[in-house]
Amino acid sequence: METVSQLSIIFTLLVTTFIASPISGRDIVVNRFDDYVADPPEGDIFVDPPQAEYDEKLLTHFPTGYKEFLENCSSKMSTKCGTQLFKVMFEDTEVTRECCVSLLRMGRTCHVALVDTVFRTYEYKDDADVGFPRSRVAWNVCARDYGEEIGAPVPLEHLNVT
Repeated sequence: METVSQLSIIFTLLVTTFIASPISGRDIVVNRFDDYVADPPEGDIFVDPPQAEYDEKLLTHFPTGYKEFLENCSSKMSTKCGTQLFKVMFEDTEVTRECCVSLLRMGRTCHVALVDTVFRTYEYKDDADVGFPRSRVAWNVCARDYGEEIGAPVPLEHLNVT
């Protein structure tokens, strides 16, 4: 059974949200922050939340084939490891040996691309100043502790990656 990382799930949800259009005649209208109406009264209009517009524009700026590249990258890691690596960007937690090896096998190009994409989204853009450094630390610790098992990947500080 093919496994999919948490980042793949998030990316897929973001992508499908960007390209989905409202169902004609059955739009959801936000009258108040917590009040959702399935069948709006005449005169109400559908208003996309600001994050939808932001993320839709983000998606249009991806080069041709980049979405497929990201999907291919995320397919190289189990959901368990994807979730663990996602959490390490926001919480003080450790990455298991299994997930470190999975991360290193996925490769630094995929790692950097997935992390960059996550922190370009509306929901996580304000967390980039904390998340990017934590993702670098996770990569570097994994490379230091388990890199020899798969061919000693280069720590990120030697790559001029921000």
